[in-house]
Amino acid sequence: MPSANATIFKKNKFNHKNFDYIVSAFTEPMNPEQVKIDVTHNGQPVVITYPDGFRATLGYNVDLETRIDMAAAMGISAVDELMKTAEADIRQLV
Repeated sequence: MPSANATIFKKNKFNHKNFDYIVSAFTEPMNPEQVKIDVTHNGQPVVITYPDGFRATLGYNVDLETRIDMAAAMGISAVDELMKTAEADIRQLV
């Protein structure tokens, strides 16, 4: 979850199994070169329960160097790709 001081710069809303989710990309003031991505439902982090009973929240991050490298070498946005992965994981695991 982003802190109160985080800068959220991109949000994607989607619906899965009649529930609304938001995938957010944000930076924290203490580490502005790292973009974090998380998924929330009703303002709370989504908790995944795996078949073995292990519970976890999904979280993703990408640093500045990787973002630059992916854009230069492949012409794609690492942030956009991670946001797509986050949504795909919810659709698969929830």
